[in-house]
Amino acid sequence: MFRDITNNKQLVQESLRHSFSHWGHALTFEQYVAEGEKIGKILADDNLTVRNFALVANDKLLASCEVLERPLYCGGGKYAVDNGVASVFVPDECRRKGYAELLINSVVNKYRSSENQLSLWSDVADYYSRCGFRLLDGVKNKVHPTVFVNSPGSADISSFSSSISFLGINDMTDIIELHRKQVFALADAGEGNVIVPNAGSYGQLQNRILIEEEYLNMSPTTEFGAVVKEDGELKAWMSWGFLLSYKKLIVMGTSGSSSDIAKLLIMASSVASRIGLHVHLFETTLVGNKLEDVLAELKKLGADAELKGREGSWPMVISEHKWVGAGGYGWY
Repeated sequence: MFRDITNNKQLVQESLRHSFSHWGHALTFEQYVAEGEKIGKILADDNLTVRNFALVANDKLLASCEVLERPLYCGGGKYAVDNGVASVFVPDECRRKGYAELLINSVVNKYRSSENQLSLWSDVADYYSRCGFRLLDGVKNKVHPTVFVNSPGSADISSFSSSISFLGINDMTDIIELHRKQVFALADAGEGNVIVPNAGSYGQLQNRILIEEEYLNMSPTTEFGAVVKEDGELKAWMSWGFLLSYKKLIVMGTSGSSSDIAKLLIMASSVASRIGLHVHLFETTLVGNKLEDVLAELKKLGADAELKGREGSWPMVISEHKWVGAGGYGWY
């Protein structure tokens, strides 16, 4: 009943039709499929593998999901694999029969090992805990906090924008390397395993908006990050990606003082507001600062921002080792 359908075009197509009914949003089915193919190519070009799994009975799809196999850095030069579970879907007529739980348990049994890990992002943590997933260490009271920036508010962007430069999608190579060094330092210091920032993880989230904007005849987005420089020296950086269908600009990585991060968030919000999105900076993305301090700096500058939480939400993991949250770039 449990099958790897990655190379079965008919079943993959059926899986896509089902998921389209839930995640297709404003796209046509053909556009939804084409988007998936383009994103898949971006991942494949960076040697990241996506597999499709399903429960199948008499050639009928009962439940399906994807697994993205990503490099995991464990510190001290040691690597393993993070298997990110996503797009879990059960057709309406097959629901409430235990198929999703059977599917996830089958995936867990396939990938479970003492070295590698499984992860997923969910707002139904109690459900996935049945299959052995647990909330990330440090997520208190099942609340995963985030700084939520609704708009630049009354912030005087002109007072600090001269020291900030936007980054285009082709400027990400150096930022990915900075991001990699940042999270590698966490793993080497014994904080836990980290998903490796790479071009594929960045590309699948950043290119998604370019694809959707093309299909929806929107003006193309050109800003995918920003840096703060003073006398030619880099003081802070921030990278972001977009989930247009969910009205979110997600910070993928950032580094700098709380004050500079707040300024970068306001610049990100100026981009997001133009296309009707909100900015999210998650606790797991912030390294070396506190969300409360960043929020205080945002308030000083006049931004419309608040600290929020998501009940019982991501990230979740099955691992015998401590895991440091992937941050925004790990979204899948």
